[in-house]
Amino acid sequence: MRPMIRRRTLACAIVFGFLSLVRADPGAVRAGPPNPFGAVHPLFDLAAPDTGPFPSDWFTVADPSHNTGKNGDHGQREHPRFRFLVGHRVMSIDVKGAAEGEPRHVDVHLWYPADFRDYFHAPRTEYTSSLNGAALGPLWDPLSWKVASSIAREGPSIFRSAPKYPVIIFSHGNTNAPIDYAFTLEDLASAGFVVAAPNHVNNSQDDVRMDFANTQAVAARLDAPFSCLDGRASPCSRVQVPLSMADRVRDITYTLDALPAELDNRVDLHRVGVFGHSRGTATALMAAGGSTVWGIPPVSSDDGRPRIKAIMGMAIAAPGITFSANIESIRQPTLLVSGGLDLTSPSAVTQGAIELLPVTTESSHVTIPNAVHRTFDSTYCEQMQSAAAIYQANSRALLDFHTASRILKIPPNGNPSGVGMNYCGYESFSSPVDVRTIVEALTATPPTAGFVVTKTNVPTTGLTIAQLRPCISELAVTFFEHALDRPRSRWQWHHFRDDFPIGWLIRHHSNGSRGGEDREDDPCQGLIARNDGGQ
Repeated sequence: MRPMIRRRTLACAIVFGFLSLVRADPGAVRAGPPNPFGAVHPLFDLAAPDTGPFPSDWFTVADPSHNTGKNGDHGQREHPRFRFLVGHRVMSIDVKGAAEGEPRHVDVHLWYPADFRDYFHAPRTEYTSSLNGAALGPLWDPLSWKVASSIAREGPSIFRSAPKYPVIIFSHGNTNAPIDYAFTLEDLASAGFVVAAPNHVNNSQDDVRMDFANTQAVAARLDAPFSCLDGRASPCSRVQVPLSMADRVRDITYTLDALPAELDNRVDLHRVGVFGHSRGTATALMAAGGSTVWGIPPVSSDDGRPRIKAIMGMAIAAPGITFSANIESIRQPTLLVSGGLDLTSPSAVTQGAIELLPVTTESSHVTIPNAVHRTFDSTYCEQMQSAAAIYQANSRALLDFHTASRILKIPPNGNPSGVGMNYCGYESFSSPVDVRTIVEALTATPPTAGFVVTKTNVPTTGLTIAQLRPCISELAVTFFEHALDRPRSRWQWHHFRDDFPIGWLIRHHSNGSRGGEDREDDPCQGLIARNDGGQ
């Protein structure tokens, strides 16, 4: 018995000694083929390992190339909480519609901590429209733009050697898509959350694209190429806001119900937050508090307990939608972020929502002074570059034209959500393809000339999406870590405000700060301001 114990002790010592050597000097291990992502981590250039699991703090992402601002480089993310490799997949569910009980075929994008070994054998995720490759008839070529992921790879299994993961449901904005925010959602998954983002059928970007393609085909006396995903007559993008909001909240319930089976029961449904943008923020408010005026109940378990434990929103919805939520009934911790240059939903709307929350609800309102409504859409500049480059080379690329135009031009209804020149840097227009000529053409409204992009006139707000993304990720990760991992005793909001790093970001690195040392690694330094309405 004693010799066996000694042999086991010796084996353990050898293993731990090897791990210590690797962590101290990654170069001591023979390097494998170069990683297609570049030097994401010293250990990432090794050949894909044959065994696992491995300590999660090996997975920290620290890629200096992310800070270049070039297409495909999406902002540096060096923080000890960003420690997991990230997988992505799409789950399909059928959700009963609010209008006629119609079956809505909803795709749910999932980002999650990925198994180490599977990750290195999986292809890099490419984000694109669900209409990519769909035939449009004899006059046009199919949509083909794509955006490479920041760190996600497609389809690896979930990392199992960790406790169950808290869940963040992300709700996209009006006629947006989950992939519009993909880089930010990758960040959340790399911090140890499972992120599930339903594509809200009837209020999505692809619904608008289908309507546009169908309209163009009918005008050319051709058959409409698309049928709506709910089986109802077009237009596919519905204008009945109460029904759309009911569908959105219902999407959250169905998504939560489907997650355990999809992800090998590695999700903790007792720790669920909702994160949204624009109309998605109103969705989060209604998921937590419901809407009496529209007959929408909050998301609850069978015994009536709330399933949503925290909510965060960016660039809140228009007042008529926002204040239809039962905001006064929300008890969950709430963080709302507004844009100081947002004309679609000014900061005053967000502040009004904060002031309607019960005085006992822990809350905070943070303003990004230089942000417009779309500065929070983390893949928009990459979408614009890819779609504009394709249309510039091929005038038959109807839906690539449509994608670029929606990002570059104020729509006919005049909704001032912001355009690409407001939040994309010069390299988004010049690299890898110089699309400045087509940008000028697309933005022209005769007799007014189009926008001529130069190195000095973009972004017009002084703030790019790539600059803001690390800050939003930091705020979201810190908030949800505190809100969903707090102890059973009542969680006091002053812990959130004063504890490092979120309090430091808000109190010491906001514009107009009156003191405090600068943190070199603070992603929000100089970008945010905290309003006085937090509780």
